[in-house]
Amino acid sequence: MKYNELIKNRSLRHTQVSVYKEESIGIEDALYIEFLRDNNGGYFYTNSLLLFGFSEKQEQFNILHMNDLYKKYYANLVDGLYFFGQDIFGNGFAFENESIVFFNMESGQKDVLASSFIEWLEVLYNDLDYYTGESLVSELNNDERKELTINKRLSPKYPFILGGEYDINNLVLKNYIENISYNSSIAKQVYGLPAGSKIEIKIE
Repeated sequence: MKYNELIKNRSLRHTQVSVYKEESIGIEDALYIEFLRDNNGGYFYTNSLLLFGFSEKQEQFNILHMNDLYKKYYANLVDGLYFFGQDIFGNGFAFENESIVFFNMESGQKDVLASSFIEWLEVLYNDLDYYTGESLVSELNNDERKELTINKRLSPKYPFILGGEYDINNLVLKNYIENISYNSSIAKQVYGLPAGSKIEIKIE
């Protein structure tokens, strides 16, 4: 079962747990709720995949805090989304109505992946490196790998949406709030534009 495979590949269990309250997130997917209750989220695949949980600290791991941040910086672009995790770059996985979507941080684009947590796990394992970015971890040193769990994600020096390479030479570890702020600024400028549109993007 893919669920067991996920748990087997946990790289870090988060210990700063606050009281779990199911109504605080409003998600009804039974397997996902079981996952939260039993595991409180965690870091998986050498810290490339982060699945949020509950924490007493306001940090990258905290599901309530992270959803507040997405709403703050992306505003209407994330209406109806409830984020439960992110890849190595900070691209989000979120529940939306009866679906689970992949949210591209740079473009604001949403791609429907599945209709349930168990289906999402199947999609994840069909293209694991694409949805986690784990292969890039091998190019980081031990300290940098740990920083992925200390409020940082990888961010492109030159945005992917402008042709930046998915290569370690174009990547830098960035504080998770700075990463969301940086990418949301780009997304707000390009969201909804027809493919191939010419635009001068202002990068703050």
